[in-house]
Amino acid sequence: MAQYEQFGKLLNLHLGKQDRTQSWLAKQLSCDPAQVNRWINSGQRPGNKEFVWEIGRVLDVTEMELDDLLLAADYPPRSIGRTLRMYSDVSHPAVLMNMEQEVAAFRKILLREDTETCFVSIYGDGGMGKTRLIEEYKQLVEEYDVRALSFYPEESDLTVEGLLYQVVCEYGLHLFPGFTEVWMEGKPAMLTQDNQSIWWRKLTMRFFLDLSRQPELPQLVLFIDKFEKADRLFRNWMSQEFLPGVFGHQSVIMVIAGREKAAYNPKKEGLRIFHLNGLSVDWFKSYAKENKVLIGEQQIHLLHEVLKGCPRHFCDYVHAQMLGGTR
Repeated sequence: MAQYEQFGKLLNLHLGKQDRTQSWLAKQLSCDPAQVNRWINSGQRPGNKEFVWEIGRVLDVTEMELDDLLLAADYPPRSIGRTLRMYSDVSHPAVLMNMEQEVAAFRKILLREDTETCFVSIYGDGGMGKTRLIEEYKQLVEEYDVRALSFYPEESDLTVEGLLYQVVCEYGLHLFPGFTEVWMEGKPAMLTQDNQSIWWRKLTMRFFLDLSRQPELPQLVLFIDKFEKADRLFRNWMSQEFLPGVFGHQSVIMVIAGREKAAYNPKKEGLRIFHLNGLSVDWFKSYAKENKVLIGEQQIHLLHEVLKGCPRHFCDYVHAQMLGGTR
């Protein structure tokens, strides 16, 4: 079967319904009739999605029929962008996107059934469920009454010293005399990149030295989401200074989510890595069925291919269908 044979079949079907010829369509589109013939008979497709939109306009197809043409040509349906924009203002329950394994692993950490892992790295493209998984982790933290702090690289006031100071305050300043001493000295008067890095390194060293003298401290989970948005110096400090210390102290659990893997320990001792790379076609089918949304087998497969298994976009698409967004 040619790659885009289904597009050719649909296009030929619409021409037949209107009793139009390939030559007529080519004239309306100002293109070579041989090109239209290749679309219908040789499994080729138009070179861009805008051309498919124009075909839909010329043939006066419905929005749903245009979506079918776009999907068959392996282009995103127009209704996805339209209905997602509509649906973005509608409150709907978040969906745990088939992440039982990742949730179970974190639960074992909180229950101290896993006493080795102290760093969890979650990575994957946008829309794959990283933030949703972080939210689930935070719910578990509340359920098991574990302390936690969340940090957001998008905030301009997130700094190395700010992160360390919040952790120290969470445990109690009186437990960190060495850190407090360096903190009170303040940043170097002449703040260059080099001496700032030296000050950060000194703060971090004193932090972990004080921490090592408090072996019975309660567990504290630190969350960082969208790690790729942190500046380069912060990311370097995290991988070169902070994470090495975390691996030596079981009281601190680090969870970092981002588009790229944020792994420090090459031996993977004490490290769990979760790569969120999209869900299966069967999951798409079961989710649509669960929500009583009728989506044909072929359309499910095309949606899965176009969306690259992205759960967030598919969930929003299904919810929009439930609201009648593409009708």
